[in-house]
Formats: sequence, C-alpha cells, structure tokens
Amino acid sequence: MRSTEQIAKNVIEAISKGKSELYEFIEFSKVYVIALKIAFRCDRQAAWELLGIYLRQLEKIALWRRRYNERLDEVSKRIKETSSTEPLNERLKIILDEASKLKEELEEDYRRMLEKRNEKLEGKPPEQEKK
Repeated sequence: MRSTEQIAKNVIEAISKGKSELYEFIEFSKVYVIALKIAFRCDRQAAWELLGIYLRQLEKIALWRRRYNERLDEVSKRIKETSSTEPLNERLKIILDEASKLKEELEEDYRRMLEKRNEKLEGKPPEQEKK
C-alpha cells in the first residue's frame, strides 16, 4: 500500500501536468490566431494549412479520441443533410449549437477519465458502471 505522501505527490504531478499543457496550448493559440488572421488576409492556402496545424494541436491537448472524430462526422453529416438550404447566419447558429453540445460531451468524458485516473492513483478500484 502506498503512503499518503506518495498519493498526494502523484495527484499534484497530474494536476501540474494538466495546467502546464493548458498553458502551452493557450500560448500556442495566441500565436496561431494572429497568424490565421494574417494568412486569411494575404494567403488563403497558408491559412488552411495553419488551421490544420492548430486543429491537430487542439486534438493533442484535448486528449482527442477516435470516438470524438466519429461524433464530429455524425454531426457534420446530419447538419449537411438538413440545413444546406438555410441562410448562412442560421447555419452558423446550428453549427455553434452542435459544437457546444459536443464540447459538453467531451468535457464530461474527460472528467470521467480524470476521476478514474485519480482513483487509480489513490489505489481505489474504479466504480462499476451501471448497466
């Protein structure tokens, strides 16, 4: 059995790592948002490339999983099939609403993952999921 001190150390390390990664992403975002604004004004091809790099970094920091990409594909397909004739402002609203819902889903999954990891660090068995 691990000591309380070791458990506390592991929890602090996990929290610190999460904050460090978030800080790095925020700094990365600041630069890329400025670069995207510049590129969209002068070089659209470069802008699309920068956007791709930014999205890959987001996936990395958010601990993206294949399941999320599958969910994005499902939502994208549904929106494309149902709202392609809507005016632009309505399409943007629909996309932002769906993005907010997916964000909540991602955050809930992340919270569950952290809870399981913390239980593991503390040496507790993970709770049985209800059927």
